[in-house]
Amino acid sequence: MKIILCIFLLNITAVSVFGQSVELHDIVGQSVKFPADVKKDGFLMYGGVTLGDVTSGIFRASLNGNYRDRVQWDSSTGLFSLSGLKMEDIGDYKVQNTDQNNITVFQLNVYIPVSKPHVSITHNEFPCTLLCAVERGRGVTLSWYREGQKKPYVSSRVASAPHLHLPVPVESGTYTCEAKNSVSKETSDPLTVGAHCTDSRTWIIVASVIAAVAVLIAVVFAFMYHRFKRRRRAVRTLIQGKCSFSLYICTITNPA
Repeated sequence: MKIILCIFLLNITAVSVFGQSVELHDIVGQSVKFPADVKKDGFLMYGGVTLGDVTSGIFRASLNGNYRDRVQWDSSTGLFSLSGLKMEDIGDYKVQNTDQNNITVFQLNVYIPVSKPHVSITHNEFPCTLLCAVERGRGVTLSWYREGQKKPYVSSRVASAPHLHLPVPVESGTYTCEAKNSVSKETSDPLTVGAHCTDSRTWIIVASVIAAVAVLIAVVFAFMYHRFKRRRRAVRTLIQGKCSFSLYICTITNPA
């Protein structure tokens, strides 16, 4: 009976100590609040280091260089906050309310807002390919939307920017690219795709016309080149003939 009672008490202690885990998402440079109130006694910890301590309603902030002047405590709400967020602040934070013997764990994720996507289209191959790229962002999802459709044509999640490309063989129409993460969203300017990018018959016709024009240019060039050589040969022959005739006359009128 004593063994069962000890196990039961151990389970209660584990729940009250570790409590629940909450995800927090915010932007670089902003301030985040940890929604677990400490009205009288408690503290905020990160990686085993106390960042802020409240004792009998009096707050003392950490003197740690990375967190100096960045940790606050609101006596009216009992909430800790962290300002001037950096990418290095990502991690697990613990708020302990000593009066209630409760610890709440917060998983803080800090994001860089996404930039407006840049879109382009390839024209040197069939089918054409759309390219969407963002210069800035973390945890970015790129999605192509076709005009008149609410669901994305295709989506892809990429860990970080810059140079995030999403090549997609497409149908004719107007498209926009959306870039978003947990804290921001941006949409590109619309891009129109013509039939030459999607219709294989049109592509074959265009390619055939280009090839025919290239052959015609080559034939004309060859004809002009041969004509030029013939005329040059004829002029050279004529000059040589005149020179021979003049030499003959000189020989008759001035005998040796």
